[in-house]
Amino acid sequence: MEKKIEKRMEKGEELENGKRVETQPESEKDMRMIREVAKLTGVSIRTLQYYDEIGLLKPKRREGSRYRLYGKEDLERLQQILFFRELDFGLNEIKELLKENGDNKKELFHRQRELLTAKRDRLNGLIRLLKKLERGEEALSFVEFDLSGYFEMLERFRTQNPKKVKKLFGSLEMFDWTVEKIRRKEQTLGKKVAEQYGSVENFTRSIEDGFQQAENLMDNPWIQRVRACYQELASDLSRNVGDEDVQDIVKEIVQIGETKLHATGKAWEFVAKAFQENPGIIEGNDLLYGKGGTEYIGRAFAYYLDSVKQGREKEGSFTN
Repeated sequence: MEKKIEKRMEKGEELENGKRVETQPESEKDMRMIREVAKLTGVSIRTLQYYDEIGLLKPKRREGSRYRLYGKEDLERLQQILFFRELDFGLNEIKELLKENGDNKKELFHRQRELLTAKRDRLNGLIRLLKKLERGEEALSFVEFDLSGYFEMLERFRTQNPKKVKKLFGSLEMFDWTVEKIRRKEQTLGKKVAEQYGSVENFTRSIEDGFQQAENLMDNPWIQRVRACYQELASDLSRNVGDEDVQDIVKEIVQIGETKLHATGKAWEFVAKAFQENPGIIEGNDLLYGKGGTEYIGRAFAYYLDSVKQGREKEGSFTN
């Protein structure tokens, strides 16, 4: 890997403090054709053509010709692509990463070094484990699949993105509580991660992608309204859960959920039951709604479901 990267870097990088130094535009004679780039980097011509087709690496083209010409910036971008491919990132992920960090090369290099170092350490641990097994030693240990890198990612996410954390979890306290619950199950979770994802790095990257998808989801105005409704429900615990204004809020949540968010009756049954009976859910959600807020919401939904059930029974008696 190192020799390949050194070969890909033999042209050098004109960077100063992580930023590109302005250079004169390249002349056509300084550029490379696709077969030259393939020979230099070890990347096949077909792969380079595919990168062009999907917009991941689009070289210049000789005027009046179909031939691709690769300049220094193209080679630098290809270098970044190869780094991330070495880390098993998907092509769409790489495209987004390069777009996000296009103007901050230093940060991109730092992140790649961190990821490569973590992968190296993980592989070294697995090699040591395999050597023990080859010698016939007992090695029923899952230390090699520990989640320290995952928890470091969560801590870094919390520190660097407090607004995003609040947006996704409702509060920093709720995020901390969730992480602590995961820590308590680290040994069991580590084994499952090893089985399902193959490595902690793959699992961590999946969670990071999940954060991004969840953030996009939270921008949905209907979800924002539902979250506000839950807060309204818990804003005054002195009200009777059967009061009209309380039940109007529940009805609004149900209507939005079923018409805009594809929720079903099972979702409301879960809220009615779990919000009253599940200690973990009560403890966590009380961080959002205040002490007693979760159980109050559960009772409000239980009242709503009972009312719906009674209404259906009455309708049935009339039809009979």
